[in-house]
Amino acid sequence: MRTVVVGDVHGCYEQLKALISELEKDGNYTPDADRLIFLGDYIDRGPDSRKCVGYL
Repeated sequence: MRTVVVGDVHGCYEQLKALISELEKDGNYTPDADRLIFLGDYIDRGPDSRKCVGYL
């Protein structure tokens, strides 16, 4: 099991989705086996805070 830590999303929904997509594409991230941890600010600054919270 790997642990992937993501910090300070700041309401940037499209970038968040792209990051998760890249993790899945690289073949090293397996959602059923690995742990994904989000730290920092989920909202603020970016245009899509509500979408980010819903996605997370």
